Amino acid sequence: MGRQAQLLDDLITEYGVSQSPTRLANWSVRVLVGHLLAGVDAIWRWRSDQADSPNTDAVGYWDSAGAVAVLNQDWAITFAAKHSDEHLLSQIRGLFSKCQDLAEERLEDRTIVTPLGSLCLRGDDFVRTRVLELTVHGFDLQRAYGAELRADPGALAVTAAILDGR
Repeated sequence: MGRQAQLLDDLITEYGVSQSPTRLANWSVRVLVGHLLAGVDAIWRWRSDQADSPNTDAVGYWDSAGAVAVLNQDWAITFAAKHSDEHLLSQIRGLFSKCQDLAEERLEDRTIVTPLGSLCLRGDDFVRTRVLELTVHGFDLQRAYGAELRADPGALAVTAAILDGR
């Protein structure tokens, strides 16, 4: 996850945060950056120290994540609207270091409880869904910037495995 986050950090630092459109309906680069921040920050916001039993995995989460995506979309639009470009850029820069710290945590022992409550999954499975988000939306940002499409090979493998249903 760290290498893909670094790729996006470098990309956004080079091109900046703007109101430029993306291929996503009604989403500017600015809102997409907010969405990525919200999605990755959810690792910490939704993490539970309770002994909740996971009831899905990364594939199951992805298959039923539509309602969670609506929550993140609203959060992203609000977050992007109330923060300056400089703040969003500083948050992106901090994202890379937070992702690097994940390697030291035993996420398989943590449970992520989504705001829907009915979706709980192991922390390591949830991180895999965040890798997918960083990869797919990384391509969206690269297209919006007119930049070369690039992704970390490990992130591509995680993304393909989830989308293939494994």
